[in-house]
Amino acid sequence: MGRTCRRQRRGPARTIRARRQDIANALTHRLTNARVESRNTKIRLIIRRAYGFRSIAALRAMILLCSPATPDRS
Repeated sequence: MGRTCRRQRRGPARTIRARRQDIANALTHRLTNARVESRNTKIRLIIRRAYGFRSIAALRAMILLCSPATPDRS
């Protein structure tokens, strides 16, 4: 095997070692940032649909209308 191949295999192992505690926490607590990423994606799609809205208030109303109720906003 050449140096390049060894270098490529070393990358993921180094990342796993560096993030070992983060990985353990994710597996222990079963928490991810998937919900936040999902909400951000939905907001980006709404913003794309909202081109032409005259105000930020109309955009905010659309985001709140399309978002599911959260514990702080029922």
